[in-house]
Amino acid sequence: MKQLALPIRLNEAATLENYIAGPNVQLHHYLRRFLDADGELQAYLWSASARGKSHLLQAMCHHAAASGVRGSYLPLASMTQRRPEMFEGMEQLGLIAIDDLDLISADERWAEALFHLINRCRQSGCRLLFAAKTSPHRIEVALPDLKSRLSWGPVFHLDPLGDAELLTFIRNRARQRGLTIPAEAAHYIVKHLPRDIRYLETLIAALDDEALASRRRVTLPLVKRVVEALC
Repeated sequence: MKQLALPIRLNEAATLENYIAGPNVQLHHYLRRFLDADGELQAYLWSASARGKSHLLQAMCHHAAASGVRGSYLPLASMTQRRPEMFEGMEQLGLIAIDDLDLISADERWAEALFHLINRCRQSGCRLLFAAKTSPHRIEVALPDLKSRLSWGPVFHLDPLGDAELLTFIRNRARQRGLTIPAEAAHYIVKHLPRDIRYLETLIAALDDEALASRRRVTLPLVKRVVEALC
């Protein structure tokens, strides 16, 4: 038996329960049943901007662990020492969640390794979750047969959250840090700043740091000052 890739530390706050689904409620419901014995073995999530793909992949790994299923989350963007060989033996798991798929699909060695991993997972019953910025029909691949395999399961495009859902997201993320963002500041963020989830999480973290450093509560002027510093 070949050695599995080392586990990646998951964000403890990434759960299916605290995911703000909004227009993506169908995907949310689907993922809750993804590990069922009679379910599809593969699914593909995509959106050009950050809309919670990484959250969902990590949440599914937490969900798998709670269900007694061994899983692994692979955030390729942060795995600087990654090599195609890391896929060897991973079909022994019950769930593999591969994030940032766009970063490897156009590389011939990676494409071949992924192609064979998908085939092995079909035989072993291991479930695969992919996340990328591009749909499987448009993603650049070095191996033509890989493109069809990426579409074997259902494909979900993540739609942007509406204003009310973004407000809920901002307040929930702030609350997890013990931070209170007043209504005026939260509405300013929704109306005037990028609706990119990764940007908003970075902003909330920066607001938390600034509030702690200055020992001041979050106000609209503080938000504007932190936003300017992030630019």
